[in-house]
Amino acid sequence: MVIGKDGTVPKAVEVPVVEGPMVYDMALASTYAVLLDLPVTFDLERAMAGSSFPYKWNPDQPARVSLLPRDGGASQIAWCEMESCYVFHVLNAYDDAGTIVCDVVGQSSPFRKSRRISLRRSKNRPIFNVGSILRCATSSDHQ
Repeated sequence: MVIGKDGTVPKAVEVPVVEGPMVYDMALASTYAVLLDLPVTFDLERAMAGSSFPYKWNPDQPARVSLLPRDGGASQIAWCEMESCYVFHVLNAYDDAGTIVCDVVGQSSPFRKSRRISLRRSKNRPIFNVGSILRCATSSDHQ
């Protein structure tokens, strides 16, 4: 997971996921790439119907974080399940004595209307409620 001096990516790793999650953000700590496998997943029926946002909240999809060693491969990924949520942005990630700490803006129900603040990008897109800043920490030896 290093970009060469010439701007090329010398290696790509295919991360095994099941439900086609909407990948919106990720983080790089000094030794790990922090990847998010969350329960907003691709919906083929919505895509075939012409939806501009062919994703939906999938309550059957567990929320997981993967820790991929920056110089490793898919077989070295440590998967960490977490409480069901969606993460819009990662604010920070770092290594702390064998623990990966990741600060994120997360929501437990990203498609529920908010009474406080909401943003509507177009009439065909869902309304997102305001998220909370969360801190997640997990040991890199967690499987």
